[in-house]
Amino acid sequence: MKMGIRSKRAVVFVAAALGFADAACAEESPPVVLSLPSEAALAERGIVTFSITNPTDENMAAVSLETPFAIADDRLANPEFEVSDASGRELPYKGRQVRFGPPEASTFLLIGPHQTLSKNVDLGSDYDIREGGAYKVTYVKTLRLLRGSGVEKIKDIGPEEEIPLQAVRSNTLTIWMNDALMTGASVYRSRRVAEDAFAVCSPSQCPTSGSDVSADSLFIVRRHVHPVANRRSIESFGSTTHRRST
Repeated sequence: MKMGIRSKRAVVFVAAALGFADAACAEESPPVVLSLPSEAALAERGIVTFSITNPTDENMAAVSLETPFAIADDRLANPEFEVSDASGRELPYKGRQVRFGPPEASTFLLIGPHQTLSKNVDLGSDYDIREGGAYKVTYVKTLRLLRGSGVEKIKDIGPEEEIPLQAVRSNTLTIWMNDALMTGASVYRSRRVAEDAFAVCSPSQCPTSGSDVSADSLFIVRRHVHPVANRRSIESFGSTTHRRST
């Protein structure tokens, strides 16, 4: 059966329209922005400010264990950033490597409509930055996100629950490391007695900074053990700020 030129154009038009409709229905990714902290000395030590925004009119909840909010200090639980030097060479991650149990209600990071959450991250201690100079930093991660009515089901979430995935990528930030201020990173490197040593603990054995952790979660921490924060400790630690975007 032959198809006329007009019919072919109609098919192309319909296909294009369907494509635009699919794009319009796509879930909007939460913008992640990296910026320099207001205090210059922090920036020159390799500390950056991580901010995530809910751009929608509905509540949003991310699994905090996959974000810089996982642990109640400026350090990461796992590699989440791409860091490269002035020559473009990507620097390896040297920080903690934590294996978390399945997410539960207390491990979700709640973000209200048009709200922004921010936290400082000490990249100078977690990546193999050995000298001063310029470095480029990008946050690249696939997050598990719940939106709208899905957020209301958090309290009933089970270990086998499938949570929608959302690829997230931030801006690329250039930071300048100052040799004279890199004491934190150098001290951290000097503490590495056994490069491949692992510590294993259950929540009952690990200190938890006054927060509750599920008894059936297991945490394997590379090189040293550190408490894992749940939602309540995330809300309380000082380096986290909550603000609404204008």
